[in-house]
Amino acid sequence: MGAISQSNINLVGSHCGVSIGEDGPSQMGLEDLALFRAVPTATVFYPSDAVSTERAVELAANTRGICYLRTSRPNTAVIYDNDTVFKVSALPLLREFAQ
Repeated sequence: MGAISQSNINLVGSHCGVSIGEDGPSQMGLEDLALFRAVPTATVFYPSDAVSTERAVELAANTRGICYLRTSRPNTAVIYDNDTVFKVSALPLLREFAQ
């Protein structure tokens, strides 16, 4: 109903995925991505480090409609520089692979 009425809703799911550690396998949420991708016009963010998480929060706050931010639990290496620009549907390229 929120998507149909064009509501602006931001949601965060934490401790998601298959690497949540000490909480064990019964706590591994995997279906959240499928659920939110099935919502019409929803935007899903799954940042990989602290920098991209901060930018994803900012993007979600400035994106109309329903946004879901999925965060992981374990410590992760910082991949992006603080000045990396993120845009919805335009991901920064980390490295290019030869084909």
